[in-house]
Order: sequence, then structure tokens, then C-alpha cells
Amino acid sequence: MHIRISPDKGRTALEILRERQFSERGIAVSAPCGGHGFCGKCRIRVVSGEAPISPQDMLLLTPEKIADGIRLACSFVPSGECVIETTAEGVPDKAAVHRCILGSAYETDTRISSVPLPPDTTDLFSAITPQMPFNPLVTKYIAGRCALVAAELVKKGGSKSGSKGVYLPVYMLHDSERLMDISLQPEIPAFGIACDIGTTTIQVSLMDILKGSVIAGTSMMNPQRIFGADVVSRIQAADSGKLTELTRLVIGSLVNTIAALCGEAGVNPDDIRKIVVCGNTVMTYLFAGLSCTALGRFPFMTAVTAPILLSFGDISPGGVCSSLVFLLPGISAFVGGDVLAGMLSLGIDRTSESVFFLDLGTNGEMALALPPLPRTAGSAERIICASAAAGPAFEGGGLSSGCGAIPAAVVSVSLEGGHLAGFVTDSGAAASGKVVGLCGSAYIDALAIALEQGWLLPSGELIPEYAGEGIPVKTGTELRKGIQTFYITQKDIRALQLAIAAIRASAEALLEKTETAPADIACVYIAGSFGSSLNGKHAVRIGLLPEAFWEKITPCGNTALAGAQSVLCNSTGMARLERIRRRAEALSLAEFPGFQELFLRYMNFPPH
Repeated sequence: MHIRISPDKGRTALEILRERQFSERGIAVSAPCGGHGFCGKCRIRVVSGEAPISPQDMLLLTPEKIADGIRLACSFVPSGECVIETTAEGVPDKAAVHRCILGSAYETDTRISSVPLPPDTTDLFSAITPQMPFNPLVTKYIAGRCALVAAELVKKGGSKSGSKGVYLPVYMLHDSERLMDISLQPEIPAFGIACDIGTTTIQVSLMDILKGSVIAGTSMMNPQRIFGADVVSRIQAADSGKLTELTRLVIGSLVNTIAALCGEAGVNPDDIRKIVVCGNTVMTYLFAGLSCTALGRFPFMTAVTAPILLSFGDISPGGVCSSLVFLLPGISAFVGGDVLAGMLSLGIDRTSESVFFLDLGTNGEMALALPPLPRTAGSAERIICASAAAGPAFEGGGLSSGCGAIPAAVVSVSLEGGHLAGFVTDSGAAASGKVVGLCGSAYIDALAIALEQGWLLPSGELIPEYAGEGIPVKTGTELRKGIQTFYITQKDIRALQLAIAAIRASAEALLEKTETAPADIACVYIAGSFGSSLNGKHAVRIGLLPEAFWEKITPCGNTALAGAQSVLCNSTGMARLERIRRRAEALSLAEFPGFQELFLRYMNFPPH
């Protein structure tokens, strides 16, 4: 996309794009480091106009990139009017917006019932609502619908009005807890939206809540990433006066996505009855427009311990619909509603075995569910949770060739002919030389193979042969066009070591806290887009997970979205969420004795 910008009081292109992103669709740029000039990801191409080279450009871009007009948006200050375009490396959105492979049918308690009423019933609101409660946020809508249907009822009754023993059916759309709509027609369309707001990506699904089925879904990059790749950057931005902008970004993205999904599925947005949103605690606060200050300061407290109910019409004036929004609560400042929803989707609250759950993303949230003692049939008695500050490395952030788990990315790596070969989901991108980079699972594969081949030492140091450029990963083959080479550098490996150590030390802390041996864990669920492509054997080889977990690993995709879909279709899901939340205990890793020692121990890779 070509964007025309002009000098603006010495502001950088990144600052200009941040402001214009709110009003102009399609403008976005990735800034994992928050625009501080050390990640090299906020790349733009200067198409016309002056293109001065900054010190950051010289440090983080190759001479070939600079010659091609590539600049870093965080350090590019336009000296005159110029035209720029966001690059595929800086903004992988076009490749990232892909169809989600979602679950099939969910159990639903949404249904249509009829009630016989005399045709001269004028106060339908008083006649129906005492028996069928509704949420106060939709009072105006329900009252309006009652008035409209009452008028239709009288009109339809005609000469029968006032006749004794004559009744006409009025149909009610409702779940087991609340009224959603009324009509004189026996068929009332009912759809809902489930949304998982991740720090890096947002996934959304459109559901027919009467059937409990997903009819459309998509994912996109979180537009808030222009303020940084991690939650700390977002908290800092919110505290520096950007809270409203962060909220507008994510709600605006959801408005556009709902409109697109409804258009694709032929659904009237007015027929969307409810929206269920989950995310980590910071994303939840930013969606609701709440101050994040307490989340970024000791003792890191959260005030959201119950679902937040909002009217989408109130928070998105002029938006596509006015349905209820259920914003799922979290467990602590570090363990959010996405983890709670994930545990719900996997039935962890009903398990009779020890289960380990790990959502691998920018924040490595995990939970250990333990059955009652003695270990007999029953539901999980105790759930211990923690959040590892893994950083964005597993989602490609801060890595020289890193990117998210998108179709045009290398998702896995194997050893072929003595070198690392990358597999790309989008074969067209591989054949045409338009692969974006390596996602987290590809890096895990590469590290494990490099350790086995002796290219990488347990200390994390590359052997001299690869100490310069790094270990090459090739896409395509010599027999076809489109071959590209990406390099895994020493700096990449150090960043991955920190992320791996954070996850492993946190897992070991949970096991120590509960006096549970890794061998006693019956099942290991790995959630998230990263977990879907994770090679369990390679994860164990690099020390990310205990060896005893290897054959117990079950990749399970986006469990947070699945949990939101479950709550969307069945109102009893909210009660189950609350039971899980009450049983869950958040472990503060900062206060856990010996955590630093665990972290340092797992900084090194396991020996051969």
C-alpha cells in the first residue's frame, strides 16, 4: 500500500503512521520494540522523495536493503513530501489474514420457545419479561421489540381481538438464562461472535448459536503491535496517554472483522446476539479501556475477577451491531481469560488425572491441574497457574528472520542433504520466493537439529563455521525457482535461550510447588498457533519441556477461541469458568524460592 506522508514537526514515519492508523484502513506497521530502534522490524520502503539513511538503518539493515529504499520507520524523519509503502517483512498482514480451521459443533442451550398470548395484549413487555429475564444492557432493545411485536399481534389478531379463549403464539429467542429477542415468526436468526485477542494475533469466529456451529472465521495481526510486541510495551504506552488509542485500535479491528465475516457468510449483523471476548489480562484491560497501571507495578493486582458486560453499540459508536459483549475474566494480572477459556475447552475442570497445559505465545501461560487425593474419579481439585515472561521470540519477534505463524512463513525445518530445509504452508510463496521468514516452531526444529549435528554447542554458542552469518535455512529446492535463504544468527539463539529458559523454569516451578514428578503427568496440552506446529521431540531436545513429557504432548490449537465459542453457545459455560477460576491459584514466579537458579540452569541446552 502506497502512503503519502509529509514532514510533521520532526516526527518519525512510525509516529505519523500510528496516528493515521486510526482513521485510514490498511495502514499498519510492526514495531516489536515499541519504536526504540533495536529490533529492525518496522521496515518501510521509500518509493519517492528523499530517503536519508539513519544510524539505525546502517546497523540493522543490509546494504542491499538500503539500496532498495528500505528504511526503519522508527528512525525515518521525512524532510519533504514522500511516498512510502509498508513492506511484507514489516507488515505480514496480507499473508496473516487466513481462514482459521475451527472446531465443528458445540453444545448449545440457545433455543426458540413460544408463548400463547391474547391478540389484544398491548403491554407485551410486562407480559413476557417477568417470566423470561434479560440483561439490563438490552432493556431498550427488548422494550422496542416488545412494542413492535405487540402492534403486529393486534394487527394479526384483527376481529379476534377481545375474543375469549383466542390466543396467538409469540416466539422468544433465549438461552437458559436470558431473553434475546421476540417475534411473531417461528424462525428467529441467531448468530454470535467469539474473539481471542492475543498480544500478537487476533482470531475471530462467526457462529450460528442455534446450531452451535462455526460458519466463518479469520485471524489478523493485532494492530496494537505498532506500540510494541509485548504486554510491557502496551502497558507503558497506555500509561503514557495512549490508552484510548490502543482501545480504539482493537475495537476498530473487531468492527471491521465482524463486517467482513457477516458479508462473507450472508449474515445480517443485526442478528448477532452476543459477542464473547477473551485475552490475557492486559489485552482485556485495553479492550475495556481500563487503566493498566496496576498491572505493571508491584504487587501486580487485577480488579477484573468477574465477566465484564458491555454493549458493543456503546463502545463502537456507528459499529456493525449493538449486541452484548461478554469479556471473560482472568485469574491474576499474569494469567488471563484466554487461559481460563482454554482450560474450559479442554475440560480440565473435569479431569481425574494430572494435566499440564501450556499456551505458548508472547506470554507463556501454563497451568497444572491436579485431581483429588486419593486419586479416584472426580474433577480437578487444584489448579496452579503461572505466566512466564517468554517475550516475543516464539512468535518471531526480535529475531533476524522471525515472523508469526502465517501461511507465507517457514513452519518446520528438516535436515536435507546436509543443510536445513524449511517447509512453507503456502507453496506458492515458496515457489515464487516470497517467503516472509521463520516462525517459532521452525526455530525450535532448527535448534534441535543443529544440536544433533554439532553445529550448536550446549552453551548456545555456534561453532566457528557458522559464527559469522549464522546457520542457513533454505526454502524450495535447487530444482525450482524461488529458493530463499534465511539465517539463524548467534543473537537469535541467545534470544531463544532466554525464552526457553523462562518456559522451562516456570514449568519446573509448578512441578516443585505441587511436588509432582514430570512422569506423573498424564497429558500435556500445547495450545496456540506456535504449539500447533511444534515438534514435541525437538521441544524436549532443546530443553523447552521435560523429557518425560515427550510422548504425552497433544497440540490443540487455539483453545482460548474454542473456550470462547463454548461460552458463546452455552450459558452454562460461564458457571464452569467461575468454578475453574475459584479453584485456580496463581503462582508468583518472582517470589518463588530458587526461580532464578532454575532459570540459569535451563539457559543451556541439554548435552547430546
